[in-house]
Amino acid sequence: MRKTGILQYIRITALRRLLIPLLFLAVIVFILIRQPLFDYFRIYRAAGTEQLSAAVNQQYSYVRTLGQDLYYAGDDYYIDGALTGHYYYQLAGDYCRVYILKPAAGRPAEAYIASREIVGKLAKVSGTADQMLADLAEDLGWTAEGLHSVCDLYLVNEVVYFPPIERIFFVLVFLAALAGVAGALWYLLLMIFPRLSRTYRRLRSYGNAETLLSEADREVRSPILRAGNMVLTPKFLIEYDADRTDIVPLESALWVFDLQNLRWSLRERKMKMHYSLRIVTIAGHRFMLRNKAKADIDEIMTHLTDRYPNFFYGYSEEHEKMVHYILRENEREKKRNKKRR
Repeated sequence: MRKTGILQYIRITALRRLLIPLLFLAVIVFILIRQPLFDYFRIYRAAGTEQLSAAVNQQYSYVRTLGQDLYYAGDDYYIDGALTGHYYYQLAGDYCRVYILKPAAGRPAEAYIASREIVGKLAKVSGTADQMLADLAEDLGWTAEGLHSVCDLYLVNEVVYFPPIERIFFVLVFLAALAGVAGALWYLLLMIFPRLSRTYRRLRSYGNAETLLSEADREVRSPILRAGNMVLTPKFLIEYDADRTDIVPLESALWVFDLQNLRWSLRERKMKMHYSLRIVTIAGHRFMLRNKAKADIDEIMTHLTDRYPNFFYGYSEEHEKMVHYILRENEREKKRNKKRR
């Protein structure tokens, strides 16, 4: 099947539209770089008495470990004045590790936890944790220096690992990325296979799509009228829009009317009247040719009324009822024909 000018325009339109999801994906990548959400899934597995500096040296932010014989240190962890965790310590021989664990809702901190798998963020022991260790050393009968000498330089903070707001944000970013990838793939497909476009698929409702497309492409070379990005030929009204291409088989049209609405124009920074042309066909398709110059629409309407006087022209409730009736009866006839077969 030979390439036509219309198919080539569909490819060009798809290439233009491809830039939108690609820019969208670039923004998502920028967000992920600024806030590396995937670090939550890059977790170092540490043994119970392993120095956590090994994970830090390998540039891990999060660690998974099995905490055993954990004791409540008597201090709590606050964020913006709200209790969000409890300090626990693990003292095994000459090794001590500090944890900040999530509190149980409505329950005080457990004095002892025999075993628990913990996933948390690595943080240097400093500030409040230093004071907690000094208090703990006094309670254990150690010197602060002695406890610090056996304590790991890093603690594991379970509270700040993948908080709910981050999870919601991650889901939204993931869904947005899927939409961007799907959009990019779709426009790539249209560039390679333009016959997948809605323009081509709609033509199948009016006969052999390939024949109609070839006929439209041939008539475009010597049209009756060019009005803006619309081309009127003996059998077709074709719109070359920046977003899509529409081919309206005029012999199948039922109702033609223009619409106008007042909208804010960003370019001109004022309210502006926008004009569109709507065509309803016997197949039930509703073609909307948007944002046209009024003079172009008037010129198209003049030629159509001369060449196709049997159309319903202009909007009215009576026309709408008649067109709905014709479409409904046409659909019933199709169903009856299917049953006969």
